[in-house]
Amino acid sequence: MHKIKRILCSMLMVFAMAVPQVFAQAFDLPDDRASVPQFYLYFTADLEQLDLYPERYDVAIWHHHPNLLNALPAFREGNPKLKAFMYKELFAILQVETEANESIGNYDWIDQNHPEWFQLDTEGNRIEIPEYPGRWMMDMGNASFREFWIEETLDDVLEGNWDGVFVDDALTNVDAHSLPPLQNYLTDEALQDAVYGFLVRIKEVFSGYDKLVMANVSSTYHFPGLFDKWIGVLDGMMEEHFAGEGWTWGDTVAQQQIEAMLTARAQGKWYFAMTYGDWEAKAKIQQSLAAYLIGAGENTYWAYRPYFEFVHSPQDPDWTFTLGEPLDEPIQTSGLWKREFEKGTVFLNSQSTLAQVSLTDCKLNVGPHSWMIKEPGDSCQQPEPCPTVECPEPDTSQCPEAEACPPQPKPTCPETAGDGSSCEVQPEPKQEETSWWKSGWDRWNSWRRNRRSGRRWGR
Repeated sequence: MHKIKRILCSMLMVFAMAVPQVFAQAFDLPDDRASVPQFYLYFTADLEQLDLYPERYDVAIWHHHPNLLNALPAFREGNPKLKAFMYKELFAILQVETEANESIGNYDWIDQNHPEWFQLDTEGNRIEIPEYPGRWMMDMGNASFREFWIEETLDDVLEGNWDGVFVDDALTNVDAHSLPPLQNYLTDEALQDAVYGFLVRIKEVFSGYDKLVMANVSSTYHFPGLFDKWIGVLDGMMEEHFAGEGWTWGDTVAQQQIEAMLTARAQGKWYFAMTYGDWEAKAKIQQSLAAYLIGAGENTYWAYRPYFEFVHSPQDPDWTFTLGEPLDEPIQTSGLWKREFEKGTVFLNSQSTLAQVSLTDCKLNVGPHSWMIKEPGDSCQQPEPCPTVECPEPDTSQCPEAEACPPQPKPTCPETAGDGSSCEVQPEPKQEETSWWKSGWDRWNSWRRNRRSGRRWGR
């Protein structure tokens, strides 16, 4: 008998498929390849596992590193749908640039020729980023610095045949990364005006070369209306602290993150949900993936990994599934989200209080910041208790009629019951709801494991 499953998803989930024998060939991707969930690579890659990537990822956000540049042609041949975006830091440059080409570099040249491009604090000092030593903040409102950044970045995008640029650290608050007070931008609003103008100019230039512009815009949930405004001048945005740790900052954050994803999808823009955490943080992974599913669409993607561990999760059948295409838009009632898919219904409680799901045959509680999936044909109806049964014979030790309810004990009829008195079957106390759900999940997970055995991917 089916039951609703609490899906405990772990790590970054991707479609687990057979390893291709010839990487350079174009694969015959299955019909549900475009269905949700969809996943993306962020920052780096395990080149030893590169032959698996075409069937697992449609998007890569990579550094302009020689090894990754060399891998791109084969990646594209393996998956013609691939979109690859080059990472570039926006607000700072490295004093010593690395092979990854994270920033535009040129520190010494800028120091000698354009010292005015460096952002100063209120005491007139250059700012070495406190959280990232060796990186120096630049004045994002300086027109000539903007043009230099655009020229250097565009050259790399064209050279590497990237589909566009991924702009990191489009800051919205002056105290980001533990920055000191800024000489040119004393308020969040002043800094936002400078960064927004910078992004507008980047998009204007890159559009002329048919290149896309994505950006990691920080803390949009603290500024009502900011996401809606900025997504209008970009091709897509990332929420780097999606669900997970972000929801510990309050229910308003959870609400605004989901609404931002829905806004991006409604405008046909790209949205990248990124959650950081340990592989063992099941609850964080669970709520992050559920929140993503509520707003998932054609160009929405999800990723999860430890903050300072630049690897992606191993592939395991336990963490891979597809719900098919969404059948409707999500519905929210008092903090509880619901969305129907071809192969199931997602319920998400984005609030820090208990919520209740009303179904045809019962009502179920959804805990704070938790979720559940109901598959078609599932029922949450509890089994009926065993009826009262008669024990007519004084030497009968058990009631045969109780065999219809194996979870419940068979009563013992006292030997003095020869007068025809009856003995009732006493049902066992109901199990805690969590145990009931866990039992359903264990059986379903065991079935999936057997069905998909032999398709694991190790590191």
